[in-house]
Amino acid sequence: MLVLVGIITIVAVVAYLVAHHGDLASLQRQPIPFALAIQVVIDLLAVVYLVIVLPALANTTLQGLGFRVPSVQQIGVALAGAVVMIVVVNGLGTLIDTVTHARHEQEAIRLFVSVHDPVVKAGFAALAVIIAPLAEEFAFRVFIFNAIRRHGGFWIAAIISGIFFGAAHADKYAFVPLIFGGIILCAVYARTRNAWMSMITHGLFNAVSVIALYFAPQFAK
Repeated sequence: MLVLVGIITIVAVVAYLVAHHGDLASLQRQPIPFALAIQVVIDLLAVVYLVIVLPALANTTLQGLGFRVPSVQQIGVALAGAVVMIVVVNGLGTLIDTVTHARHEQEAIRLFVSVHDPVVKAGFAALAVIIAPLAEEFAFRVFIFNAIRRHGGFWIAAIISGIFFGAAHADKYAFVPLIFGGIILCAVYARTRNAWMSMITHGLFNAVSVIALYFAPQFAK
């Protein structure tokens, strides 16, 4: 998987430079759409890869991993999980900023606010609300959480999965809040036994942030 990601990145960079006649400066001037496209490709590749290998690794089917039609009750759990995640993650983030006297701004938020092209903004929104939750839930809940829970139970699996989830965002200020967010997503997945539900919770959490940035970008400061 890592080899494929490396190949895709290298091919994309080379293709971009060829199209721009080897102008490295153009690559530096237009990093956002290019980086966005690379992220989308990598996330979709990860989903396809995990769809293929996870059933064999888990000795079950995708349905056995929780990919089934949800019930109304399960959807309710997903919605409640999104509310809890919004309160807990944002609340902890605000508390950390207050205690550290920091005016922290996540890199992804800074980039989103700096973009003025509506097409690029729409791409950011699609990545945040649909593609990233799909890829991250496959990786951190369906794969890592399930694998560890077989041997360590819910809490050990949820905490370790949450740590990986927080670390993957490479943000020291958001690390602890996202650990708790990851645990909440594990709880939604375990409670509903439906992988779509943690994806819905995750997507709604990101959607609230995107909507806030669209209409009140000053909140990202």
